[in-house]
Amino acid sequence: MILMIQSEVREVRLMHVYRVLFGLLILTIQPISMAQIVGDRLRVTTTESRFDGYVTAIDSTGIDLDLRNDGSHVVPHADIVRLERFMRTRSYKKEGLLIGA
Repeated sequence: MILMIQSEVREVRLMHVYRVLFGLLILTIQPISMAQIVGDRLRVTTTESRFDGYVTAIDSTGIDLDLRNDGSHVVPHADIVRLERFMRTRSYKKEGLLIGA
């Protein structure tokens, strides 16, 4: 009887360990795909170059980016090697410091 209880306790402990490990795994994995919408800031890397800008349009052929200094550029989906999405919003701390000074 005592051996049976010890084996049940061992199984419950293992189950809790697996739950914790699975929870940590889920929390650390980045989302596999996130939809890009107009206005998102992206860094698009192709085999030849890299573009940083804001999405102005998305269609079946590619992503239209508004580059900061160079106007706009359409990057075909087939040419994209890496796509990074900036999640932070712009900080206006410097402007606020200048205005408040």
